[in-house]
This record gives sequence, structure tokens and C-alpha cells, in this order.
Amino acid sequence: WWAFSTRHLDLQTTKRDGEAMLVAGMLSTIPALLINSLLFPLLLLAVGIESMEPGSIGELLILAVSAPVGEELCKAAFVFSLYKMIDSPRRGFQVGFSVGLGFALLENLQYILFSLLAGEGAALSYTITVIIRGIGSIPGHAFWTGLSGTAIGWHICRKRGIQPEQVR
Repeated sequence: WWAFSTRHLDLQTTKRDGEAMLVAGMLSTIPALLINSLLFPLLLLAVGIESMEPGSIGELLILAVSAPVGEELCKAAFVFSLYKMIDSPRRGFQVGFSVGLGFALLENLQYILFSLLAGEGAALSYTITVIIRGIGSIPGHAFWTGLSGTAIGWHICRKRGIQPEQVR
């Protein structure tokens, strides 16, 4: 990704900066996990939704609301924490994309490890999990966080007094 960014987006990235972006993405999984596992279920209990079992409305709300919103907010916060690296919307996209890759790396590792512990159906569970997570999760996490990074890049440039037409 960073080689592509250098060649096609004209963005030089040091090894240290690249590692910082990936680590930020991995760290963003911690608050996302807390939101999805503790805070949102407590909120559901507070409004009277007691079941989080598979097939319940509670599970649907966690998967359809808490996971995407909570994860994207956490990843965006960690992109913003790297504001010193961001000097343009393009760089914001690169930082966001990289943070998304770091998030996907750790999240997918968790899903794959759980699928290996599935008991009798571990081989099938593992195969399906690897295929689904590899095809959808990795580019999805990277791209959506890249869009957040682009918006953060625009915001930072405007705060620094850089006009949009001056930004590459």
C-alpha cells in the first residue's frame, strides 16, 4: 500500500510513520470492542431490549448499528490522533486507509482464531471465515476509514489556513 502511495499518489512514507498508522489501527480495536461488547448492550438493556442472543433484535442492533458506527468513530479518532502526519486530504486518505488496515488486521486475527476453536466444524468454519473476512473486511475497513481520513485531512488543512485549491 505504501509503495503504491509513493508511486501513484506521490506520498512518501517512512517506515516509522507506516508502523504508527498500523499500530493506531490496532489500538482502535480496543475502544470498539468495549463499545460493541459492553456499552451498547448496556444501552439496549436501559431501553428494555434484554436479549442479545443470535437472531434477536438486540443482536441485529449490535451488528447493524453499534459495530459499524462504533468502529468507524474509533478508527476516525485514531486517524485524528495522527494529525501531525496529515498535510493534505490525500495524506489523510493514506493515513485513514492504513489505520483501517491495522484495525482489520487485529479484528480478523480474532475472528480467525475463534473459528479455529469451533470444535468439530473448525475446518469449515475456518475456511469460510478466512474467505469472507479476507474479501470483505480488509478492503472495507481500509476504504471507509480512508474516506474518514480524507475528511479529516480537509478539516486540518482548513484549520491551518490552506485553501482547497492549494491542496494536492
